[in-house]
Amino acid sequence: MTFSARVKNELCKESRLFNAHSLFLLYGILLFSRNFKLSEISFHTENENISNLVYELLVQNFDCVVDVEFSGTDKKENIILKVSKECDRKAILTRFGHLKKDEINLKINKELLKTQEDVKIFLKGVFITCGTVTDPQNGYHLEFCVPYMNLSKCLFEVLTSLKNVQLKVKSTTRKGVFVIYIKDSSDITDFLAYIGAPLCAMDFMQIKMVKEVRNYVNRTTNFEAANISKIAAASTAQIAAIKNIKKSGKFNCLSDDLKELANLRIANPEMSLRELGKNLSTPLTRSGVNHKMKKLLSMSEHI
Repeated sequence: MTFSARVKNELCKESRLFNAHSLFLLYGILLFSRNFKLSEISFHTENENISNLVYELLVQNFDCVVDVEFSGTDKKENIILKVSKECDRKAILTRFGHLKKDEINLKINKELLKTQEDVKIFLKGVFITCGTVTDPQNGYHLEFCVPYMNLSKCLFEVLTSLKNVQLKVKSTTRKGVFVIYIKDSSDITDFLAYIGAPLCAMDFMQIKMVKEVRNYVNRTTNFEAANISKIAAASTAQIAAIKNIKKSGKFNCLSDDLKELANLRIANPEMSLRELGKNLSTPLTRSGVNHKMKKLLSMSEHI
């Protein structure tokens, strides 16, 4: 089951009770379906929980006749709900204030949504119909695919003017479809909780936290591995230079502090320059040790 399906199942579970707000939920669902007009009001889904919810909402709110059809294969069955009688379709469109409006110029009837609670329930219905959210394991992206331009503009305005949750919302078009989307992970979590999917919102947040910790550990490990490789390469070059000086017979010509550093390096090839400096009889900073090592390397090069 996809993460989007989990979210929608949670929304359906929390929306079963018939109450005054169920009308706004149904409005969000039907308005953003592809057929909301006098000649046809229908809803298509592959999710049985969603089809059951829409069926119940239509019957409870309008006591209308709803035909249920099935298409597709056993593995991917499409459930189609149709309001079969024109008188029922007319009653639905009249109640939502859309009887005389053509489908292409559909807009959200904001006069119907009088409170922020009405808007919240309405947005739940919109997400059930045309919303998707990426599995947080794969990325952070929530979007609404809207069939009509004016409707998408209205949805953008509603999402950016919410009083209870502040969202960074963007819009684009994709293959003739108008897309409203949210990329910020915190905004996605807030929105899921806002429309009534707190369990999925919590899962989203937990997965994000695990990913961030894992990424931090990986970055730290990679950084440490790179440092170890760098130290090993430098140490190998330094030890080779010291052995070259000894082989030439010039080691005894070195100052006592250079001899001490050279012997310490040969005995401790794994030490960083800072660690070498701390273990000298007269401790040195990393830059001090680096300066002396350059002397040994230069001497080796001129032998």
